[in-house]
Amino acid sequence: MTSDTNMLTRLVGRNIYNKRKRLGLTQEELAERIGIGQQSLSRMEKGRIAPKFERLQIIADTLECPVTDLFRENEGGTSALVERIADMLQGLDARRRELVFSHVKGLVKILQEEGRERGE
Repeated sequence: MTSDTNMLTRLVGRNIYNKRKRLGLTQEELAERIGIGQQSLSRMEKGRIAPKFERLQIIADTLECPVTDLFRENEGGTSALVERIADMLQGLDARRRELVFSHVKGLVKILQEEGRERGE
């Protein structure tokens, strides 16, 4: 494998691992749901093997994400923060989620204005 392929394989594996953990699934549970052995999933998550192309959609569906999320680089921790916020919001009804969103939106606006005033 080329170094670019190795990097991509590790990225996909890391994303599968993180999304599996976020959903509270064990390796055994995910492996069973996507039709592979637990040892194969372990090697995949460690970036030693890449998932078969035809299995990507099954993995993404099981992990409740689009296939493209499996290939996303963690941009400065933003993805991890988004996942943590999503986890916190999960237990709220739609009205309360919208309330949290409006507060966050207002706070972001204030912080952006503050940054502009300081020349950041």
